[in-house]
Amino acid sequence: MNAGEREIITGEGKGRIMALAPGLSQLRRYDPAWLRHGLTAGISVAAVAIPVAIAYSQLAVLPPVYGLYASILPLVDYAMFGTSHQLIMAPDAATCAIVAAVVASIPHHAFRGEG
Repeated sequence: MNAGEREIITGEGKGRIMALAPGLSQLRRYDPAWLRHGLTAGISVAAVAIPVAIAYSQLAVLPPVYGLYASILPLVDYAMFGTSHQLIMAPDAATCAIVAAVVASIPHHAFRGEG
């Protein structure tokens, strides 16, 4: 630490915060050179995760915003309170959501063999 810098939280308080939110310690070790790649990865995942979240909420007959909350907030919570620096959630279900949307759009009479 430089002479002009000071720590806001010291000692036991810092240990408690890091114990409760281990994800914060990852921020201290984050290399700014990773930011461009991290943003690219985040946008790529969001491009898949957001439509999936909206589709799931609509399949459950809920407003789309509920799907967004259910997909974004757990990621933020785990990033803050989780212990792993690797995090992948939701996008692997994209195929299921697409298949469900297609099947849901097929008229019911098609399943009974009626024309």
